[in-house]
Amino acid sequence: GSVFFSRSLGLAFNDMFHDWLLFRSSSLGIFF
Repeated sequence: GSVFFSRSLGLAFNDMFHDWLLFRSSSLGIFF
């Protein structure tokens, strides 16, 4: 149902946020 959808959406957003943090940290490591 909607509960499962919202939870999976939250997990997907969480993974995307962690990937963005890793990308930012690696970019800062490259530039600095």
